[in-house]
Amino acid sequence: GDHPDVVQAGKPDELKKPVSYYNAVSNNNNLYLKRFVESGTHLTIAEFLFGYSLDSKKWRFLERSGFSRMNIDLIGRNLRTLTGYTGLNVMAGSPTVRFDDATYPMTRTLTGVVTLTF
Repeated sequence: GDHPDVVQAGKPDELKKPVSYYNAVSNNNNLYLKRFVESGTHLTIAEFLFGYSLDSKKWRFLERSGFSRMNIDLIGRNLRTLTGYTGLNVMAGSPTVRFDDATYPMTRTLTGVVTLTF
């Protein structure tokens, strides 16, 4: 879950660096290293709703069932984030604390809704 430059798995032993190396380079105080600073530009599809209404005048099965209308909705949240960011979560941090503090990305959800009107 670390930044790809910090991950040591798969590197030859002579290229591996201990955590103390990265701490020493940043004086152990989270100073921004130019190597690890990258653009946070992103485009997020936060919510999308697709809905369709069925009227009993056109769809006779609704009238036979005692309904005047049926609405069918599909709602998607946090569908996609388009970015070149290589860290864990481009939306982590805040306007005053601008570093990826290892919060997990928001979960993607899909919700189906059926509303029947009598």
